[in-house]
Amino acid sequence: MEAPEGVYFAFPFAATPAQFRYEIQNAWVDPERDQLPGANDEWFVAQHWLSVSAPDVTIGMALDEAPLFTIGDIDRGTWPTSFKPKNGTVFSYVMNNYDGDDETPFQGGDFSFHYTITSGPRFEPVGLSRFAREEVNPFETDPVTYADKLVWRAEPLDAESGGFVQIDRPEVELMTWKGAEDGRGSILRFYNTGETSVSARATFPHLRFKEAYWSSGTENDIGAAGNGSGALILSLKPHEIRTVRIMGISAQPKE
Repeated sequence: MEAPEGVYFAFPFAATPAQFRYEIQNAWVDPERDQLPGANDEWFVAQHWLSVSAPDVTIGMALDEAPLFTIGDIDRGTWPTSFKPKNGTVFSYVMNNYDGDDETPFQGGDFSFHYTITSGPRFEPVGLSRFAREEVNPFETDPVTYADKLVWRAEPLDAESGGFVQIDRPEVELMTWKGAEDGRGSILRFYNTGETSVSARATFPHLRFKEAYWSSGTENDIGAAGNGSGALILSLKPHEIRTVRIMGISAQPKE
């Protein structure tokens, strides 16, 4: 039947009373506490994860293809003026074609949606942030043989294993490592997922660089960030992102 449709997957979590939180860009929200009057309380959008907490447990869920969700009930178009969920059920809102005024009111075809669920005794946004990012960005492998290294024998990593960066604080994540827009070196962005300020050390075991600069989000250099020692000292406020440009990257000589 070709009629306006809404499609949901229900996750009936047994959490009573339930407290909900979900990640937004560079922060997380408790919709019962953090929304302004007049905000939409019927559906929400999560960046990577959402959580449902009861007094003695927190359930976390990583969302991949479907960031839209409702809480306690499906979207019934009642436009509630406050957030008062009926229960601990989360509905993943995978298709929203009710209106039919600016989109096709029905969809056909095959679709895949993935969810990963974890739990623990308490709400830990740092752990949820790492868990969700690992789940929505699955580990990729590329077999490397000694024959692949014939062209560049000085390649810094052994065939068996290796890593390019190590960060000594679990709250701090490397979000981005890419070529600079102006072609000058590489851009790295570090994110503090925690609720407090933190100082972290990022080291590059197999690489070294000649220059490092603090940079803005638009990749304009602000000041020197390192002396080419192969390490960066990062001071990050809660949920802060800091951008670093590194230049003159080369392989660290093997001992």
